[in-house]
Amino acid sequence: MDSINSYKIIKKFPLGGSSVQKYIVERDNKIFMLRLYDIRFMDSRYRAFNNIRILHDKGIAVPEIYDFG
Repeated sequence: MDSINSYKIIKKFPLGGSSVQKYIVERDNKIFMLRLYDIRFMDSRYRAFNNIRILHDKGIAVPEIYDFG
C-alpha cells in the first residue's frame, strides 16, 4: 500500500452534516477523492464497499474504489 505521504492535498472539504473527512489529493498527475471515516462506522463501510464491488463486477456503473482498510 502506498504511503499517504506520497499524495499532495489539493483541497479539504468542510465536514458539514457528515463525520466523513473529504480531501481532493493528487499523485503522479492523477486526481483522487480521499474519504476518511470514523472507525466506529467501519463495519457498515466494509459492507457498503463490498456491495459496490458486487455491483461493479456485474457491470453496473459505480464509483471506483481503489483501496480501503
